[in-house]
Amino acid sequence: MAEEILAAAAEGRDVDWGDAEGLARAWLAATASTLAFRVLAEGPHAGTALVELCARIVELVQPERASVVGQGGEA
Repeated sequence: MAEEILAAAAEGRDVDWGDAEGLARAWLAATASTLAFRVLAEGPHAGTALVELCARIVELVQPERASVVGQGGEA
């Protein structure tokens, strides 16, 4: 999707905004950005968001350890 949007922009074609939104939402989900924003907001659920964010980071950076952490084992 990103490559298609870049090509359209380079060629001066209009970009479908639905595609752009879909790409942005997929990126937020893949990088756990929304969890990071919830932690920074320091609301009533920031602690839960922090735990979820840490689990997602471990999953992305060290997938072999993610199952151990997810099962409550030592990381």
